[in-house]
Amino acid sequence: MIISDCRIEKNADYATLLAEVCFENNDKPPLTLNISLPRSRENMLQCSFEPFLLGAFPAALLHSEHRIHIEGNLCPYLKSNLEAAMRLQKHWWFTKDHRLPTITAVSYFPTDLTHNDRAPACFFSGGIDSISALLTNAQTFSTDHPMRYKYALLAFGLDIGDPNREIPSGLFERALAEQDKLAQELDLTLIPIYTNIRDIEPDGKFYETMHFAALLSGLAHALGNRINSSAIASDLAAEYLTSWGGHPSLNCFYRSSYQDFLTECHHLDRTQKVGLVAQNETALASIRVCYNTDHIDNEHINCGYCEKCVRTKLALLAYGKLEHATCFPDSTIDIDKLRLVNMKDILSVEYYNERLADLLEQRGHHNYSDVVRTINGTPKLTYRIKRFIIAFKKAYWRIADRQPT
Repeated sequence: MIISDCRIEKNADYATLLAEVCFENNDKPPLTLNISLPRSRENMLQCSFEPFLLGAFPAALLHSEHRIHIEGNLCPYLKSNLEAAMRLQKHWWFTKDHRLPTITAVSYFPTDLTHNDRAPACFFSGGIDSISALLTNAQTFSTDHPMRYKYALLAFGLDIGDPNREIPSGLFERALAEQDKLAQELDLTLIPIYTNIRDIEPDGKFYETMHFAALLSGLAHALGNRINSSAIASDLAAEYLTSWGGHPSLNCFYRSSYQDFLTECHHLDRTQKVGLVAQNETALASIRVCYNTDHIDNEHINCGYCEKCVRTKLALLAYGKLEHATCFPDSTIDIDKLRLVNMKDILSVEYYNERLADLLEQRGHHNYSDVVRTINGTPKLTYRIKRFIIAFKKAYWRIADRQPT
């Protein structure tokens, strides 16, 4: 893989950082990768190769490229870190004989960005994790503290703009409008970023397991003229951490001489995070958890019925705040959809934990608490019987090759 011709181009609306990427050992077509900001934010862009190396190296690793060569200068600290990251990724996901690409460049000098007006940022997807990170930071640090976030970053081209889905009309603009309300309340500047870096390998599983954290760090590096560190919220509480694209042991390697990269909020599980978000009315309106973007109507930012929406609504119900969550089309929860949830991985253990079941039970939602306990493997006897009856009926109609009336 060769990464070349890093440059900034401008038009009336956007300033764009670009680079050319060419695979050497695969027949994948060459790409022009881009990262764009509104012209009003063009002074944030740092013209360097690091953003594209971070966005491209996981694809080079996946496709067994022999090398990743930078036709320009590269931060040697980032080079060493990414070599370590690839060793860890190989250990997690590849065989012992899988080849790691070597990283080379024309020159190796640390980038010296010492502007006094550089400040921390946090990625703000609108999900429960990211909102809880923003709220925790605001509660922990005063506005003049060097670790207090100054910027919130929302990117188009990741879940909104997913290359595998149709782009819904106006969804990104609606998300910006809702999330900017919370950003302003927390004294943050919301920065929209537009990128096509996922095009280098659009596969969704690849994005989740190997790509997304590195890509996000790359976007933050592109804004290095005004950002000195960026954070993403952890998917999981500390005890649930597993080999994953956003694992802090991996994310710590996505930093350079001029940009730190942090993973926050390991001290809260998902139910606790929802409880934190539920305390803030503005945050409740800005929740955007839905990846089912091609099924969201033209007035909302969530579909309301996919598994992610349903489990978020369930947690809000447990805190008595579901009716306040205007981010969803309605406040109904399909209990039959919950019954179809399978405990496939450790994520489900955290999402449907005993804390959630207890909160639901305390509010009198025994039908939902029973379902949660069944999902996490600790159902009460009465609900075990219900589940058996449901399974028996399904098996009967399948054998009878007919549908129930």
